[in-house]
Amino acid sequence: MRRIALIGCGKAKQLGTHKTRDLYTGALFTGALAFAEATCDSALVLSAKHHVLELEQMVDYYDQRVAKGVREQKVWAREVRRKLETIFAGTEPIRFVFLAGADYVGPVVTSLGLRAHQYEDPMHGLKLGERLAWLAAQKASR
Repeated sequence: MRRIALIGCGKAKQLGTHKTRDLYTGALFTGALAFAEATCDSALVLSAKHHVLELEQMVDYYDQRVAKGVREQKVWAREVRRKLETIFAGTEPIRFVFLAGADYVGPVVTSLGLRAHQYEDPMHGLKLGERLAWLAAQKASR
């Protein structure tokens, strides 16, 4: 079963147009990306504006947060599902590894109808500092 990381986008970004992997500059994003590249078969970014981004995809700077309203989150998550289904159509079974906050994980898990054995959320319930510490510990143990 392939492990695909779904990394939450970050607020800290470079101005201009960059590859997705280079656009986001925050410690949480860069730590999650390093973890994903070391432990997963591939990674994608869950974007508040663009839904799903591939790491090498060129993207312009934007300033948008994931919607807080239930209805808006469902609409966003349906588009995420549509894009993931397109990307992974006809492939072997996938186990998603969420490296994102609850505002991203919950709606996507619900929209995809994922069961517990189909995904991991290793930083579930951790606050920002705890997430950074967890990622640092993972890096140190490799």
